[in-house]
Amino acid sequence: MFGRLFRSSAIKPATAFATAARFGAQSRGLATVETNIPGKTASKRVRSKSPTFERATFTIKNGPIFHGKSFGANSNISGEAVFTTSLVGYPESMTDPSYRGQIL
Repeated sequence: MFGRLFRSSAIKPATAFATAARFGAQSRGLATVETNIPGKTASKRVRSKSPTFERATFTIKNGPIFHGKSFGANSNISGEAVFTTSLVGYPESMTDPSYRGQIL
């Protein structure tokens, strides 16, 4: 009873892979890049610039000063510092609108 189920499921991935490989190679060769001319790829690859970090200080009202490197918007700000022990990752915290206007 189960032998028939296992045999058919074992065959399907191989068949699907062969079909995808056959059609994937054809459609990938016809892809257009930048110039919108079929079959011609971009001649120049543009690399992103490495980020520049400027000196930054984090000064707490009662005196301690911490030195580091800045990133993001280049501006002099003051505001509420937020320390979080959230289980959410750092990138998610940076884009969370609830932290808007705060120093994270």
